[in-house]
Amino acid sequence: MRSSIDFYDDDPEGYSDKTFGADVSPIRDRFLRYVPEGGRILDLGCGSGRDTLYFSGIGLVPVPVDGSEGMCRIAERNTGIKVRRLLFADLDYQEEFDAVWACSTLLHVPSAEFPDVLMKVKRAMKDGAVLFMSFKEGDFEGEREGRMYTDMTEGRVRRLCESCRLVVLESWSSLEPGRDVLWRNTIVRKRRARTAKVVIGERILRRMAYDGRMGIEDIVDEEKTVYFDTYKLKKMTGTRIGPILGESEFSSPFKVACEIAGLYPGDKANKYIEAGNILEPVLRDYLASRANAMLKGPLGIPDGSVAAIEDPVPMEMCGYDHFHNEKLFGGLVDGYIRVDNVRDTILEIKTSGVKEKWEDGNGGYTNVPMSYMYQASLYAELSNLDRIVFLVGFLEEDDYDRPKQWVPTEENTYVIVKDKLDMKPVMEKCTAWYNEYMKNGYTPEWTDSECDQEVLKYLKAFKRKKR
Repeated sequence: MRSSIDFYDDDPEGYSDKTFGADVSPIRDRFLRYVPEGGRILDLGCGSGRDTLYFSGIGLVPVPVDGSEGMCRIAERNTGIKVRRLLFADLDYQEEFDAVWACSTLLHVPSAEFPDVLMKVKRAMKDGAVLFMSFKEGDFEGEREGRMYTDMTEGRVRRLCESCRLVVLESWSSLEPGRDVLWRNTIVRKRRARTAKVVIGERILRRMAYDGRMGIEDIVDEEKTVYFDTYKLKKMTGTRIGPILGESEFSSPFKVACEIAGLYPGDKANKYIEAGNILEPVLRDYLASRANAMLKGPLGIPDGSVAAIEDPVPMEMCGYDHFHNEKLFGGLVDGYIRVDNVRDTILEIKTSGVKEKWEDGNGGYTNVPMSYMYQASLYAELSNLDRIVFLVGFLEEDDYDRPKQWVPTEENTYVIVKDKLDMKPVMEKCTAWYNEYMKNGYTPEWTDSECDQEVLKYLKAFKRKKR
């Protein structure tokens, strides 16, 4: 950083002459759309004072700072506004600004120092404030023309901003007029803080049909984020692990967050869900009636030993959770395999209408979807077991219209044995996700997927009743 400051201190007049008249109006105007009338702007690395003068002229309140003593002197002369000499690493403002303008300045921060500097900039911003920053496009880092440069690609700048929980509103490239230089311009917003906790009175809690959407504090389209304050968070069940990790075609991190927060009650029943619910006990009974015959080979049960099926505790009798000793993780198992009256293996029952997806390339059907593996492995982990038996009933499309007429047979019902996944790193990752989003009261960003848009539509349809 010193070499860059020395560069500007060596000839502040020359640098001012080169840059003071530069036309940055296209990017500046784009940034100003996000700045409130009369807003306070930190001009971070103000240089010649060009933009401070403009901001002041349109009724904003600029606060210019620069690390170069020479540039501070020039900027004060050009603007008539006091300029504070301040290094990026020494930023000490706390939630003072509606916006920060860092035009061609943060590009001098080495990548190793950038996250710390960006966090200091973030602390200077009010909740909901915006930051503009620009870099030369590319992946170069090092000294160039007497100054330190850290170039940025769109992906790199997005990752840095997301790691600091700054929401990227826009990121675009532009060609500098008169020079063959491509710039990466980015506008980000500081997330709004949660409001004070809402105390939900007993009268509300006693309502028979409490609508979880009452916990919504704000739906911010710009951030693609829902903020909430709910009196109780649900657990991460087996069916939620895959979506949290991005391993589900039926759900997503956003959808799961809304479910855990109680904002979204889950998908409405359809024929596929209903068929699964109807056939789960049918399949379990089918396996129970021939447990030794179906499981002896796959599980390697020795001669003389007896396999049996342990039915799960009914959901109504266990509060819809079989793992009350766990604070964050829970769910409902489909049953257990017992060998000589000792729990040996988790039983996971599935129905599927797409048999081809389970093909393993060796003439069998053992390719279990990863979301199912996470689900069953979680329950195995919580049950201190190492193996899983998947009992899968394959249905034709017509069977979903008449599930009670479907009968399991050797041709349509398969036993698949899998070792439990190593769930320690998975559960650590999910716990970090839970602490980041659920405990802080906001969701991951929603996407344009049909799944997320359906949830978002449901949330936005809620209208608070006036008291």
